[in-house]
Amino acid sequence: MKTPTRFGLAALALAAFLGCLRVPGGIAPSSTPTEGRSYQVLGDAFGKSTQLFVLGIPTGSAALTQDALADARVKSGGDAPIEVTVEAYVKNYILFSTMTTEVRGKAIKFTSPAK
Repeated sequence: MKTPTRFGLAALALAAFLGCLRVPGGIAPSSTPTEGRSYQVLGDAFGKSTQLFVLGIPTGSAALTQDALADARVKSGGDAPIEVTVEAYVKNYILFSTMTTEVRGKAIKFTSPAK
């Protein structure tokens, strides 16, 4: 086999182990019921949760949507996000990969108690 052909096959094999996959997870009007309660919109909310895989073996906690929601609440200082979208993506490298769940929305602070 000629050297350029070997190089091409090696590059193709390497490309098979690398890459990124992004998957939409869903859309929701709110992560908490807001009917009958008044609230103030604080601004954008963003949170994420990531899990590392080494040689395909998971390490640490899973990249859960609930953890990404909690991260968004803490970072924004709000009570809950509204206009919520969720996406997950996986990044593959040679020896490891990461899986991340992201939550985006608008942070709100309730101004009236629940009924």
